[in-house]
Amino acid sequence: MLKKAIFFIFLMASFMSCKKDEADYRLKYTGDFDFTVIEEFWMLGQLTQYDTIEFEGTIRLFTVGDENIDLYPDYDSLVNIDKRITVSFGENLVITPEITLSGLFIERSGYHYHHAGGFTTENQTNFVVEGLGGLGAGWNYQISGKRK
Repeated sequence: MLKKAIFFIFLMASFMSCKKDEADYRLKYTGDFDFTVIEEFWMLGQLTQYDTIEFEGTIRLFTVGDENIDLYPDYDSLVNIDKRITVSFGENLVITPEITLSGLFIERSGYHYHHAGGFTTENQTNFVVEGLGGLGAGWNYQISGKRK
């Protein structure tokens, strides 16, 4: 009887000590998206030009190496990689923001760069990427994406 009780306690303890793998919260924000990108190009002494681009892009989990295609090249590439996603919203237009549990992008600003926004629902995202360029010209993007 004592052996059965010890065995039962040991069995229960081992079941309780098993850690359940928790799903990555970022997965609900990944997938294929249709993006509408409003591109603003400005140049000193010229009229600002606007263009609307439709793009079939993706949002996926960040993987090491994605920092090399990010629009913000000065970003510390290995900071919080378990909280980052990779958003491809146009030809050579990629950002790798940190994302919160509620789907908001952690704002990132730097020399000639700023991004902000996030998800309004798991299927809809709106964000901006601004300040790209130099002293005499630059680009800003307003992006809206809807899951396919």
